[in-house]
Amino acid sequence: FSEAIDALTSHPKAKIFHPYALSKEDWKSVALVCKWLNYFRSASTMMSAEKYPTLSFSLRIYFVLILYVSRLEQSSIVQESAPLAAGVHACKSKLLEFFDKSTFDSEYYYFATILDPRFKDSLFQSSDGLASSLFSDDWVSDCANALEDTCNTFYSSEDLDYTKSKPMLPIPLSHTNNANDFAQDWKANLPTCTTYLPPSNSSAVEISKYLREDLTEMSPLPNRTEPYPDEP
Repeated sequence: FSEAIDALTSHPKAKIFHPYALSKEDWKSVALVCKWLNYFRSASTMMSAEKYPTLSFSLRIYFVLILYVSRLEQSSIVQESAPLAAGVHACKSKLLEFFDKSTFDSEYYYFATILDPRFKDSLFQSSDGLASSLFSDDWVSDCANALEDTCNTFYSSEDLDYTKSKPMLPIPLSHTNNANDFAQDWKANLPTCTTYLPPSNSSAVEISKYLREDLTEMSPLPNRTEPYPDEP
């Protein structure tokens, strides 16, 4: 489409469009922005195509997007262009604004992510600098205590000694051939960990054990429109 726009902005009879002519460098920037927008489109497609767009799923997508924009912010091509730098900064600010609105003064996203067997506490226990800046130690600690208190409120427990769950494997930064591929970054940010703890009736121990078990790549069970074979 660049040829058509160039022809319009340079046409002698269309002087009204002359101020909007783009240079070769401008078009290079446009090409980059198109790649970045495609990355965000992939994220939106994944979120809208998910049968269960849960809080935990949305939180993870937001994290991957913020991580991506943070990488763009540090790239030389963005730092060398004031308009690109301003655009990327505005994009990151808007993502952080919505992210903070979702997580500030609320444990719901923490609870949902912890109880999602695909993620558990991997995001909050990550040693990655971005995760540490998004989830403060006080916020994580308060949410963890709130989860334990909630379990104790609704489930009987015993006061037993337990070992605090070890952090999950840190979330790796994606190093792929295509720096603008959301699907690759999403896969690269899914952790795995295998441990085992014996069963216990204590809520604290049960939470610790759950967090140290295998993660799963399975999505939630689909909605059924037909009864199971043994159902009427």
